[in-house]
Amino acid sequence: MFASNAFCNVAVTPIMQYYYNIYPHNNQLFLLANLGFISKYNLDTKEFSHQKIFKGGRTLNLIEKNELIFLFNVGGQAAISSDNGINWEIRQLPKNNIISVIRVDDNFLFRDSNSIFLTDNNFNLIKDFQLFSPPTKNRIASWMFSSDYTKSMCVFNNQIIVEADSNHLLKFSKNLELIDDINVRQTILYDSSLVYAPSNFILLTDSNDLYINYYQTTNQSIPVDKIWKTNDLINFTLVSCDSTMYNKYRIQDGNFQKVNITDSLFIDANYFSLSVYQSSGFSVQPNSTYWKDFIQIGNEMYLVGLKGLFEKVNLLDSSIVLINENIQISSIYNPIIIDDNNAIFLSGYNYQREKYIQPYFYRTRNKGLTFNSTIKKDNLGYNDSLRKTHFYLYLIDSSNFNITLLGRKHFQSTATAIFNTSDTLKTFEIFDTEMEYVTRFNNLLGSYANFDFRQFRLKQTMENNYWIEPSRTSPWKTVFTSFRVTDQNYRNSWYYLDTNKIIDYVYFRDTNNFAIHYANLLDSARSSLKYTTDRGTNWVDVHNYDVSDTLRGLYDVKLNNRDYLILFHQNTTKPDTAIFMDVYLPVENRFTRLKEWKLRDFNTTYISAVAFGSNNKVASLVVGDTLFYIEDFYDFSKWKYRLLENKGYINGLLTMWGNKLVSYYHDDNTESSYYILTFSDTTLNSIDEIEKRDYFYSYDIYPNPAHDRVTVQIYWDMGLDIGTADIGIYNIYGNKIEADENIEILQESDWSGKLTWNCSGVPVGTYFIKIDYGTETKVIKFVKI
Repeated sequence: MFASNAFCNVAVTPIMQYYYNIYPHNNQLFLLANLGFISKYNLDTKEFSHQKIFKGGRTLNLIEKNELIFLFNVGGQAAISSDNGINWEIRQLPKNNIISVIRVDDNFLFRDSNSIFLTDNNFNLIKDFQLFSPPTKNRIASWMFSSDYTKSMCVFNNQIIVEADSNHLLKFSKNLELIDDINVRQTILYDSSLVYAPSNFILLTDSNDLYINYYQTTNQSIPVDKIWKTNDLINFTLVSCDSTMYNKYRIQDGNFQKVNITDSLFIDANYFSLSVYQSSGFSVQPNSTYWKDFIQIGNEMYLVGLKGLFEKVNLLDSSIVLINENIQISSIYNPIIIDDNNAIFLSGYNYQREKYIQPYFYRTRNKGLTFNSTIKKDNLGYNDSLRKTHFYLYLIDSSNFNITLLGRKHFQSTATAIFNTSDTLKTFEIFDTEMEYVTRFNNLLGSYANFDFRQFRLKQTMENNYWIEPSRTSPWKTVFTSFRVTDQNYRNSWYYLDTNKIIDYVYFRDTNNFAIHYANLLDSARSSLKYTTDRGTNWVDVHNYDVSDTLRGLYDVKLNNRDYLILFHQNTTKPDTAIFMDVYLPVENRFTRLKEWKLRDFNTTYISAVAFGSNNKVASLVVGDTLFYIEDFYDFSKWKYRLLENKGYINGLLTMWGNKLVSYYHDDNTESSYYILTFSDTTLNSIDEIEKRDYFYSYDIYPNPAHDRVTVQIYWDMGLDIGTADIGIYNIYGNKIEADENIEILQESDWSGKLTWNCSGVPVGTYFIKIDYGTETKVIKFVKI
């Protein structure tokens, strides 16, 4: 099915980044993030960048040692750089699930879920110690609290101190020999007048003292945050006591520092996206639990947190620069692409019972490296009712990128908001419209597999606006949909209603002529395409789907300024699962079964919705591991494609951004998230090559040279059975020394797997793995040592 020279490398830029810690190094700040990433901020040039270090997971800690930088992640890996973080060498640790790491002289001490273990400089295990943590009954009585064990170990007075079970402080020698077990309940640290709630301790040390921070709570569920210090673990002095969970602590330049994040000094309250949605005014904090760490550089303080929060505060004049935040960015709407550097990302939610748009817009001016919201409370024309409105429909004017939102203000009167992108969506108008209330877009139809409620759009003709309105006659009873037509000023003119049709697509010419796609409640939700020329009194069938055809995607798009409806269906009742691509051209009432992919034993969770998108010039489509670029649906000579390596897949909405894509993405080396994808190989292959039968492809064999076992990642035509391949091992004289019955293929999908062979029984030398597969032959060379 796939051509052999089409594999390409992809670089990913995360959109929804979470920051946990910040560290200075030379003239840079290192922001430790999730998804295997770090971000860097140059204090001189103000340049901001992302760098992928690990396959995925949270980056835990940064440790400097001699001229080296060490990074560690929760997946049990270390990264080492000798050139200020430009290049990194990845090492595997003895254990996985790491939650804390500190330096102990030339060694490293790690903590996982149930033990601590000491390694040498090369991460060879020296000794481990099992931590006994019995179940605890009491917890901090607040949903805002979450344990963080990254600071649960330290070196103090030439000894290792470890918090265990929030009841004990364990004292070890540097060789990990247990010296003492301090029961916190028997010390002054524990306040018997409060409810004890294990919270895990934060342990920090400066040049003289050990600082211990932990929480208890009152009988009224009020948190009590205490900091004690000691220089001998016998005598303790109370440093501070606050009724908050928002304090952050660190040792910087040998000094203990504390910041109360609830202080409005550290929150940019002007930004609209940080407001509390239902409140009457702007909140002084988006949510203080977002903030995770801080550092002071001269007279400036830098703070980082979840949702991409990265902020700089001038401590002399209290001015704030919000470098990045993406609290409200949503992946359920395509971003608006302005040019190669600039784009607008939208906000909204898709809850189980309601999908709505929020009027928060995020502008990126640097290809998605940083984001900032555009609406502030001091914007010209700002109206406080804006953020009290739920918007259910939107329209983007492609000529000037203005955005029109239609919704219900205070869940009562209908309102329209128009945002102007010419000034980066800073100014807008909001006004009531003279029509009936816009129906809340409840997801009442989730049980019907052939209905797609994701893409309701406000659409326009030369004279009218129109849109679909889901509703219901009464709670939990008859479900129906209608579509409403208004004039250009949103005055009602006409609507169509059919209680048996769940409509999810309308192409409207006038009140007599229109086409719809719908699921039929009277026929097991079987979906159909129909059109009418008499206001729906009579219908003409365009296409009726089989009851077993499951909808895998419905896309109302433009290509070359023509309207299309693109539908993907999957019939899971057949032995060979097939994905069908249908194209409907409504202006000609033309339906075409354009393409079919047969995928044996296809995993339906892999393709909950076929990934598809169009920017009017080119459409993009992903099926399996193949990414298509389409300039004309009906002309296959204008279809190009590339293959996604490492079992890569793209799911959901696709947005083309120059030579980049915006989508959800995952592969063997990349954790699933919302990314901007950039392909290093810009070569595309023609559609003729993708029809090539008996395709076979392999990566380089590893290890090479080999000692006992060799492994190679292989990919094959999904139309054939890999079990029919003739595989053998040959020496340099062409003699077959091993038959395929001793060669194992671990199948990972319908089209990929790992081929392994135990070579321990053959002499040192050069060997070849020969694979005859259909009409193809593949030879892989390796060396046995």
